[in-house]
Amino acid sequence: MIAFILLRVFVYLSDDLQTLYFVLYTSFEYFIFAYFFFLSLTNKKIKYLILFFSLCFIISQAVFGLNSQRLDSISVGIETILLFVYILFFFYDYSKNNRSGFIYHHPAFWLSVGILLYLGGSFFFNILVNHMSKDEIKIYQNITNFTEIFKNLFFTVAIFITSRHKINSLTHSKLPYLDMDMN
Repeated sequence: MIAFILLRVFVYLSDDLQTLYFVLYTSFEYFIFAYFFFLSLTNKKIKYLILFFSLCFIISQAVFGLNSQRLDSISVGIETILLFVYILFFFYDYSKNNRSGFIYHHPAFWLSVGILLYLGGSFFFNILVNHMSKDEIKIYQNITNFTEIFKNLFFTVAIFITSRHKINSLTHSKLPYLDMDMN
């Protein structure tokens, strides 16, 4: 929501502030998604790898992000590749830990697929945006809007599954459900 509001204010910013905005947005997006995968994984070695790669990402943001033209393409490329690797880590970890039930009953699956579609659909656009004219950007930006819509749909499915799990855990708990309304 905050990023959406900031995107509306973005057009009124100077070039230096636009560059800083892109660096902060890319960093925020990366750390939110990386933190999600960090929490979803059970393998400690993989968690340490995520921490190490996150440190490397901070360094790359400092080197490449602040020296970009329109968009920090190199940082976005690094972010996308790292998150693809984290998605593979998640699926590997999930398959190794023989969890009960189907993977699509887990909200992290839907979040992972949403992130995968979103980043995969906008990867080449984000990499090439500095070499495109403004007219080309307007044309191809719609593709990233579609991937954003699909990501949001998959995130919504994850929210519904999470809320369903919480309701089921309350009704199937060994403790009695004592909803005392004293009114």
